[in-house]
Order: sequence, then structure tokens, then C-alpha cells
Amino acid sequence: AAVGVPCGPVNDIGGGVELAASLGLAPIVELAGRRQVASPLRLSGTPVAYRRPPPGPDEDGDAVRRWLRGEGPLG
Repeated sequence: AAVGVPCGPVNDIGGGVELAASLGLAPIVELAGRRQVASPLRLSGTPVAYRRPPPGPDEDGDAVRRWLRGEGPLG
């Protein structure tokens, strides 16, 4: 920083979320009781819309495995 080179700490996920929160960036959103990382996009004309909560552990696993085997579309 003293010589004008951009730099900062290297954080793990928890540290990154904590830093973002301390800067007032609201890094976490909650949908249907599930927490997820918020989108970093901040668009005033078209704000990010969260339509569905993130899937639970292996909630979409069967569909993903079928897709990986080439047995149909994902979704």
C-alpha cells in the first residue's frame, strides 16, 4: 500500500463475509429459513431478485445425476 500497489488481506469465506458485513455490504440473505451469500451485483434500476432458496443437501441430487448420465435436461 505504501508504494501504491493495491493489496488486502486474504480471507477464508467466514473472514470475507465478516469483512463485507463490517463494510455495510449485507453479504448474507435468507430465504425460507436458508441463508446464502448475497449477489455482489448492486443495480439501482434492476435490483437482484431472489426467487428460490438454495437447495438443501442433495435436494437436487437425483436430477443432477440423471443429467450427468445424459438421461434428460437439468431442471
